[in-house]
Amino acid sequence: MQNKYFGDIHDFYKYYFLKEITKDYSLGIHWCLYPDELENNEGNSQLTLKEKDIDPELYELLLENRHKGVKYIKPYFKKNLPKKTEYYEEVLKNDIENNVYEEKVIDKLKNKDIIFFDPNTGIEVSDMKKNEKYKYVTYQLLVEFWRRGKSLIIYQHIRIDNEKTYEWLVKKVRKLYDLTNQEANVVLVKIGKVYYICFIQGDKHYIILDELVSLNKRIYTIENWEGTGDI
Repeated sequence: MQNKYFGDIHDFYKYYFLKEITKDYSLGIHWCLYPDELENNEGNSQLTLKEKDIDPELYELLLENRHKGVKYIKPYFKKNLPKKTEYYEEVLKNDIENNVYEEKVIDKLKNKDIIFFDPNTGIEVSDMKKNEKYKYVTYQLLVEFWRRGKSLIIYQHIRIDNEKTYEWLVKKVRKLYDLTNQEANVVLVKIGKVYYICFIQGDKHYIILDELVSLNKRIYTIENWEGTGDI
């Protein structure tokens, strides 16, 4: 994530989604912060009245704080989620620090049930440039959290230049599914040009699957991936 995008339409649906599906569990947020690219304003979409109808409180909070240098709406989670939400907020500026960086993330969020990853782009790809590597979250970090019994929610921006976007997405999902020993309940949630890839520990966090059903088609398009999501 880049702080310059705070308060845009993607933030609205991100915050709303996380609030709705983690009411019964503790939430850890890894912002995957990347230095702002001030010369590039692509993807910074404004809020509309539709968002105001969905959640007036969130709409006003984002609108009010957008130009105040605020980075994230912590009070929103504090008010709407009964269990304390933890955040990892460090900006990664040098790729050689990645292992230390990921160790810090794990230590900070180790006691949370659900971990949300908010990379600028999504899960790592093989052709990423070295100086853009940390616009992505690594499979290594995702698997380590899964191994520790956490459910995973990963922000994945769609590659709009790719005609076979869905096939490209599924390859990522399948690779992570295999790396987690094919034990996950996998649900794909789509809103606009964004997917949330949900890997749910069904034996621990099954209520999330029920919450996803209530959001299906009302705001988000939700898919039970290859029958694994059990919704």
